[in-house]
Amino acid sequence: MKEIDLIECKLKLKKDYIVLELKDGAHFGSKLFEKSYELKVQHYGLQPIGVIIPPRKNKKHTYSFNPLILIEYYNLFKTQLKWVALLSNDTIDVNHLEYIKKLTKIPCYIFTSEDEAISQLQLTY
Repeated sequence: MKEIDLIECKLKLKKDYIVLELKDGAHFGSKLFEKSYELKVQHYGLQPIGVIIPPRKNKKHTYSFNPLILIEYYNLFKTQLKWVALLSNDTIDVNHLEYIKKLTKIPCYIFTSEDEAISQLQLTY
């Protein structure tokens, strides 16, 4: 596993997927998407992969997500993402996942832990 610490997020590059851990105050918009995508291509090439989004470490932490990136980068999301798995039942997180589901048709899942996601999606670390 390779871990990359960016200003607004941490990317954990596993064998079959990326864990995208957003930091407090992060804004996931075009700039952060482009940087994340560049790192994804450097590590995995053009092979589609999954993304796991873990819960906030502190419930008081906030982040924002610009759903317009789903339209702006539609073809990249469609060809480069196998699925998105959310490890949270927080309303705001689930709403963000709904945007992804509706605007891209990428398979989206909600799990209680990374271990459950790995088991259900038959992944390897």
